[in-house]
Amino acid sequence: MAPPRRAYPPCARSYFLLLLLALHPCCLVRRAAAQSQPADDDAQLLLRIKSAWGNPPALATWDASSARAPCDWTFVGCDGTAGRVTNLTLASAGVAGPFPAEAVGGLSALTHLDVSNNSISGAFPTALYRCASLQYLDLSQNNLTGELPADIGSLGKNLTTLYLYSNGFNGSIPAGLGALTRLQTMWIASNPFLPGVLPASFKNLTNLVSLWAAQCNLVGDFPSSVLEMEELELLDLSNNMLTGSIPAGVWNLKNLQQLFLYSNNLTADVVVNDLAATNLNYIDLSENYKLTGAIPEVFGTLKNLTHLYLFSNNFSGEIPTSIGQLPSLSTFRFANNRFTGTLPPDLGKYSGLTIVEADYNELTGAIPEELCAGGQFRYLTAMSNQLNSSIPAGLANCTALKTLALDNNQLSGDVPEALWTAPKLNYVTLRSNQLSGSLPVTMPSNLETLAMENNKFRGSIPATAVALRKFTAENNQFSGPIPASIGDGMPQLLTLDLSGNQLSGDIPRSVTKLSQLTQMNMSRNQLTGEIPAELGAMPVLSVLDLSSNELSGAIPPALGKLQLTSLNLSSNQLSGQVPAALAIAAYDSSFLDNPGLCTAVAGPGYLAGVRSCAAGSQDGGPSGGVSHALRTGLLVAGAALLLIAAAFAFFVVRDIRKRPLVAERGDWKMTPFVVDLGFGEEPILRGLTEDNIIGRGGSGRVYRVTYTNRLNGSAGAVAVKQIRTAGKLDGKLEREFESEAGILGNVRHNNIVRLLCCLSGAESKLLVYDYMDNGSLDKWLHGDALDAGGHPMARARSVRRAPLDWLTRLKVACAYTKKVNEKVDVYSFGVVLLELTTGKEPNDGGEHGSLAGWARHHYLSGGSIPDATDKSIRYAGYSDEIEVVFRLGVLCTGEMPSSRPTMDDVLQILLKCSEQTHEKSKTERVPEYEEDPLLLPQRGLVHMHSK
Repeated sequence: MAPPRRAYPPCARSYFLLLLLALHPCCLVRRAAAQSQPADDDAQLLLRIKSAWGNPPALATWDASSARAPCDWTFVGCDGTAGRVTNLTLASAGVAGPFPAEAVGGLSALTHLDVSNNSISGAFPTALYRCASLQYLDLSQNNLTGELPADIGSLGKNLTTLYLYSNGFNGSIPAGLGALTRLQTMWIASNPFLPGVLPASFKNLTNLVSLWAAQCNLVGDFPSSVLEMEELELLDLSNNMLTGSIPAGVWNLKNLQQLFLYSNNLTADVVVNDLAATNLNYIDLSENYKLTGAIPEVFGTLKNLTHLYLFSNNFSGEIPTSIGQLPSLSTFRFANNRFTGTLPPDLGKYSGLTIVEADYNELTGAIPEELCAGGQFRYLTAMSNQLNSSIPAGLANCTALKTLALDNNQLSGDVPEALWTAPKLNYVTLRSNQLSGSLPVTMPSNLETLAMENNKFRGSIPATAVALRKFTAENNQFSGPIPASIGDGMPQLLTLDLSGNQLSGDIPRSVTKLSQLTQMNMSRNQLTGEIPAELGAMPVLSVLDLSSNELSGAIPPALGKLQLTSLNLSSNQLSGQVPAALAIAAYDSSFLDNPGLCTAVAGPGYLAGVRSCAAGSQDGGPSGGVSHALRTGLLVAGAALLLIAAAFAFFVVRDIRKRPLVAERGDWKMTPFVVDLGFGEEPILRGLTEDNIIGRGGSGRVYRVTYTNRLNGSAGAVAVKQIRTAGKLDGKLEREFESEAGILGNVRHNNIVRLLCCLSGAESKLLVYDYMDNGSLDKWLHGDALDAGGHPMARARSVRRAPLDWLTRLKVACAYTKKVNEKVDVYSFGVVLLELTTGKEPNDGGEHGSLAGWARHHYLSGGSIPDATDKSIRYAGYSDEIEVVFRLGVLCTGEMPSSRPTMDDVLQILLKCSEQTHEKSKTERVPEYEEDPLLLPQRGLVHMHSK
């Protein structure tokens, strides 16, 4: 039994208190000093902070001689009584250096500290634990590193707001954060934490209103602790690696307004059992790829919903009609799914709708008539569906419309004329439908892209489109002459494709005023007259196709001045000698079916189908004036030679069978890409033996072949890549060969292996490269085994390299820029960037031929960029930086040279990206560019973060 507590009378308690004060007078003195620390002490602490940061200009007003120091200093706020510093707001002040923790920690009255968006370095400042009154702390967008301390909960029970996002904090997310139970806002996004889960202690954060934990390397199932945060209004767990399904409990958070779960690995149907979150205005579930099932019907009851992002998943079924009746809906993006049925017929009728993105689904039916009923509609893309009917008049009359992309549908009927008067119309693609109608003489002044191939448009070609940069109208029914003033009316044009129409008359000479034009295709028309010599003065023209017309006369020698990557003048009525500058292997098939043409080039066959000028006319009698006796003698001699050749062939074949040559027939055709190769096909073919194999791939083998330079006698080596099938080359391999030869044959880059020539045989193709002693980039990217071919000992010792990590790949990219200094190098450098980000080879483009072609199509069609990247770096925590480099690679390999960035621009972007990779700070959020779908990011202004 515990003894009873001793009770003292009131007078005794007073006596003891007086005695205590008498014995310890210093106690009250110290406490009073802490509560009434003079403002002068705060001023001295602030001056120490200023000095620690190198006296930056932004703090010039911090001067002890000022009358009301420190309360009249910039960025400083004081209380109204004692003059103590309570607020220090240095956001975006341009300060740099280590955090002056001790000095800041001495500001004991501080309640609000904001040093965001600077260049402050060092570890998390635990000295802030001394600021017991601190309520608001913002350290975001700096260069702070290291682990967050386990005792971070010591920041105090008064803290309500904590911003730590966009730094370099690593390690695990500390459980101590769960002790900050008064927190209402916690943003820890964009830090390279170790892969892990949200601590279970987060369930204690029941006052949390805003949680932003995007790009924190979260793994595992959806964190159950979040479901305990009943006050949540904003939840962002995007850009992580969460798996499993979205728990139904999320939809029971009654205060939830914004939900961001995009770019995870979430799966299964979206199940909503009981919707309590009726105030939701922003839902983004995009880019999970494996979310399935239908859109929950209950989403159609969310009266405040403004943004619904579901794209790049595996959703299916019909879109609920009620979605079209939502009164606040502004943006609805659901591309790259398997939705069926029709677009909701009331879409846009009851709200200020601005954006609908419906590409790559299985939608049928009509385009809703009232998309623009609210007068704000700007953007419709619904490519690659099965939409039918016509373009509605209500959409065509929309004055706010900027972008319309309806390629690859079953639309028909005349396009309303009102569409071509829309004042803000910027981007229109209508490819591969059955649309008809005509175009006005003058197109909208803001229109930059018009792609309408494979339709039934008729009438004349417009004469004026002052902003137009791309105009492709292949395979329509346009007729009449090309406007004589086209060169003046379309001064910004980069690409012009009018092929496959019924155009007639001469090629207007004003075309030569299109100084930015890089591609011109007028083939398969009824054009007449001569080719204007002025075309030779077009500064950046790289593709010229005038084939299948009725052009006549000589080929202007001035065309030889152009730096063409593709030329086709076939199937005309041209005559005379092919200019010497054009009579080269690169234009081998450029002059077919022009009987009047001849070439002065000696020897067989650089120009297919073109006779030698020295041979004279091809119109002779069957005997050509040769006597019967002579013909008989020639036949006898030929038979004798044939017998000798047969005997010789027997011994040659027997020898060949001892060596696995790449082909058994001698009909090889060599196409050189450099002057003075120093070797012919013979040493290449002789070197294709088992002993010379240095690698094997899915389409053939790679050989190291040595030769003696026939020009100077020196020894040399080349790498020969064989593309071979058992019989005739299939289409895929044919495209692979043509792609690699066509692109790499024209690339000149100090850091990219040079394609010297190619050899074409009946059953295989050979690509001959400079030999690289250290192997190829893709071997280092993929970590391929060092296959030594037929050498058993070497095979036994073969090892597997680890794939390059992202930091190393970025160093490779930056190192390459040091030797790239010509405009033509930008393309080849872009190929390197795409190799580094995708892990693919330059010719690995599938049906698109090259890697550059595949990447361009993937990007422009709205494909997921993370899905295109190399899996070995995809989840390394640098997704933003990898995406930037991928986009840069696409820009550098653009079809139009004039559209590619300069290497100075590329270098600046890479340096910035490298800085972000190493420091993980200042992560930029890309705004939404509705004006141009090529610039449209994968989501909008992400939850419109505002502090």
